[in-house]
Amino acid sequence: MKAWQKQGVGLENLKLVEVEKPTPGPKQILIKVKAVSLNFRDKSIIDGDYLPDLICY
Repeated sequence: MKAWQKQGVGLENLKLVEVEKPTPGPKQILIKVKAVSLNFRDKSIIDGDYLPDLICY
């Protein structure tokens, strides 16, 4: 499945990657997401402004 991963600070480090589809465990469910949004706080975290002490690898 496709997933967006933050691989560093800045929008240039937000990468669309292929990852293995998770398998739900006992008493868990898997939900299919059809739409998402990016709000101001999300953008600030990606840019390193909101949580500047957060280390991203």
